[in-house]
Amino acid sequence: DAFRIGNIPIKSGNPYLPADVQATMDGNAITGFNLSKTFEDFDPIASDSKNTNKRLVLGLEGEFDNNGWWEAYYQYGKAEFINDQPFNLLPANLNLAVDAVVDPSTGEIVCAANVGGANGAPGCAPANVFGKGNLSQAAIDYITDTGGSVTDLDQDVYSISGGVDIFQGWAGPIST
Repeated sequence: DAFRIGNIPIKSGNPYLPADVQATMDGNAITGFNLSKTFEDFDPIASDSKNTNKRLVLGLEGEFDNNGWWEAYYQYGKAEFINDQPFNLLPANLNLAVDAVVDPSTGEIVCAANVGGANGAPGCAPANVFGKGNLSQAAIDYITDTGGSVTDLDQDVYSISGGVDIFQGWAGPIST
């Protein structure tokens, strides 16, 4: 399944607009429209997860004075969850990349924020979102990124307890 998004703002004068669409816009004084698009130029967002769990338990027990007892334990746990999500669409970058214009000083198609050598959108690559297979690799790299998360959980648990048998009951020793 391809990634889907709506409300991509397209301005009149975009050099990637089909000529008949631009003519219709010019003839009707339309300055722009919102495009809905199914992106098939790059893989859909995915999730690559890794989960690691470690656990260590140590325990000791003993007796003292013929009627006393003690026990102790320590437990350590560590859980790590790593999740990478390639091909996350970056909406702000997409909006900058689809705002393509012809730079009057070079004649090249550029992002409007970078006309005339300006650097209003560093790394911006103009995106042709019309049709299938028209996005350059530079545009794909600009409008997508790998997101993710790392979650680390550590746990330390310990206990020490003891007691003394104070007298003998009908079912066994009574301890405190």
